[in-house]
Amino acid sequence: MKKSFLLIILLGTLTSAALLAFPRASRADGCTYFCKDMPNVTPEEYCQKMALTAAQTGDGSLNLCPKQPLDCGISTQAVCCCSPAGNPLNLGSAANAGESQSAKFTPPQLQIELPTLRAFSDVKCTANEDGTSACQVPWLGEYVIALYNYGLEIAGILAAIMLMAGGLLWLISGGNATRITRAKELMIGSVVGLIILISSYVLLIQVNPDLVKFRVITIGTVKGLQIEGDSSLPLNLDFQTVSNFLGVNCGQDSVAAIINKSKGKITYSTSNRGQSGPDNTLYFDCSSYASYVAECAGNKDVPAWTGSIFSDRQEFDGNLNSLAPGDLVGWPPGNKDGHVLIYMGNGQFGDCHGGTGKQAGNAIGIYNLEQIKDSATRHSNGIIYVREK
Repeated sequence: MKKSFLLIILLGTLTSAALLAFPRASRADGCTYFCKDMPNVTPEEYCQKMALTAAQTGDGSLNLCPKQPLDCGISTQAVCCCSPAGNPLNLGSAANAGESQSAKFTPPQLQIELPTLRAFSDVKCTANEDGTSACQVPWLGEYVIALYNYGLEIAGILAAIMLMAGGLLWLISGGNATRITRAKELMIGSVVGLIILISSYVLLIQVNPDLVKFRVITIGTVKGLQIEGDSSLPLNLDFQTVSNFLGVNCGQDSVAAIINKSKGKITYSTSNRGQSGPDNTLYFDCSSYASYVAECAGNKDVPAWTGSIFSDRQEFDGNLNSLAPGDLVGWPPGNKDGHVLIYMGNGQFGDCHGGTGKQAGNAIGIYNLEQIKDSATRHSNGIIYVREK
């Protein structure tokens, strides 16, 4: 077809995949006062969830403020989260519980500015009940939308130029039929191409709606280990009863299978470990659970206290290839609580943890080595010990 028509269609094809109604986030500055609507989470645990990174407070924790000035109504509870020093942290006010703003993301500095691009929106982060958080980064979508709008402007200018060129050619044609036909082709091509460009969004959504959806890039934070120590008291455990309750076939199931079958059936407790828990669960702490899993997998020599498990202080070199399923990693109690995790294979470690693990059936977690290293920096000066089976 004619050059003007082809040029405008090409611009439309290259730029029309952006979603015009892409969501935008905005920052609301203020102190850390929240209306908590998580009935199963204590105010202290809620403040922990609001600490999206350890760098915000120095030790990754938040405490309750002495005063709670918000009027949150009947169904929610006012919570004010502060740093350990007692100073409110400026995480951003949130209309709903669990919402917070992150200042960790710096908008990109563009080498080529687009006239249609406004300032990038702030990143919006949301804290989840399981202690993790997710941050929505809209910048790429906003840039593509600006590029689409810029393409529309350029195409509109080109179409106007070709339309005027066709009109001028007609005016100076002097009745020449060939020139008039050429002028008509230029004018018709520019108008038709502009119509196709403007309607390209509708055309693409008819072909496949996913072609016009530009989803927000979501970045999740690393879920930290929730450590509350373990008990050094002897473990009185009805081994067979526990195995039957968990549906585990000791001597046959792999370590990973034992841990996966325990999900939803273990509640954290240091004082009641090995006993029946709420909502048809069993109580364990980290070391008693590790001792049970080790024995079920064929290793009967694992004690039920981290101080004894890592008594030889054999340091882990960080090489996953040196581990076998059933090996234990962690640290003994010192200035802070000890913790132990069981290597499952494929770079995964299972544990029985505190914090949200006190909620019925919520104590079993699965982590990677980077998460364990992060927790070790705050509990054992970065040292991780290993006990081979």
